[in-house]
Amino acid sequence: DVIISFTQLKYHEEATVTAAIKNIAMGYPPASIHGYPKKQTGIHEDLHGFIRCFAKKVPIDLSIISLDKAMIGTGPSDGMAVDTPGLVIASTDPVAADSIGARLLGFLPQAVCYLYGLYKDGLGEARPENMTILGLDLREAEKIFSKAAYGKKDVMLDKDKLKDIHGN
Repeated sequence: DVIISFTQLKYHEEATVTAAIKNIAMGYPPASIHGYPKKQTGIHEDLHGFIRCFAKKVPIDLSIISLDKAMIGTGPSDGMAVDTPGLVIASTDPVAADSIGARLLGFLPQAVCYLYGLYKDGLGEARPENMTILGLDLREAEKIFSKAAYGKKDVMLDKDKLKDIHGN
């Protein structure tokens, strides 16, 4: 058996980013087991801590993050859809996949507490320079996403050069 996370990239008002890791942590187990609405179960008292602990217990084998209908603005439900057909992040390293997704939304991994914690725990890679990225160059993907989201190609995290994990 394998665990595959297939989700859309979104801003999230509490988790900062919704991508592969948060998708699995909040979608499994189902609400019929841990309650609904989830905010009343105590999970949101330390949402980043919950997501991080869940990721350690339930590792993801394949992360697929769609950027077609990605959400910017006030997520998880009141944002604006961004159409970037054909852009997909896929990896067997969920920390790497989510780190790339976070960068497209304008966040370094350290801005996403659970993501940076998982990287520091050694559960995945957050530094693009240590990743093998196939297909589009990260900066080219950022340009495409930025143009679709904001109407400009220069509203991107790595505008002048690829920033390291803590920025420049």
